[in-house]
This record gives sequence, structure tokens and C-alpha cells, in this order.
Amino acid sequence: MEQNKEEIQKICKNCKEFQRHYIRSGIAFHKMISGHCCRRELIQRGKSDKIELDTCDRFEARDFEKEKEEEQKRILSTMQKMSENVEQILQALKIGDK
Repeated sequence: MEQNKEEIQKICKNCKEFQRHYIRSGIAFHKMISGHCCRRELIQRGKSDKIELDTCDRFEARDFEKEKEEEQKRILSTMQKMSENVEQILQALKIGDK
């Protein structure tokens, strides 16, 4: 489902400059409500700490479809590397059993 850039709410969490904060719990990371703006001019003025309801006149919509596609590629690549590692471990175990 493709979302038109005009339909996206102009709030920080939908801006390409917004960096969400995460918290680590065990081995997983969980999204927090807060984040900050990565625009240098806002950081220099001390106004970079944002929550997802804030916005500014420099809003630029994120490309959620592209981000999702890139994340899927990263996941696939990681899974392929893990598969290769498992194969190497199995080969080492077979050699050790002889």
C-alpha cells in the first residue's frame, strides 16, 4: 500500500531527519516514543530533542517503502551469512567426529 507524500502527517516521526531512540532489553532493541532531529541547525540551537508530535517548517517526508525494502535486504543478507556460519560449524563438527 503506497502512501502519497501529501497524506503523510507532518510530524517529526515521519520526517527523514528524525532519528528514533531505542532501548536495549536483553538481546533486543525496542522503539521508544522519543527521538531527535538530525538537522545541524536545530542541534546547534539546542532544539533537536523531539517527540513524535512535534514538527517544524523544515519537514521532509520519509520514504517508508524504500526504508522497508532496505531493511528486508539487510535481514536477508544477515540470514544468508548466518546460514553460511551454520554450514561451517556443521563441517567442523563432522571433521571432529572422525
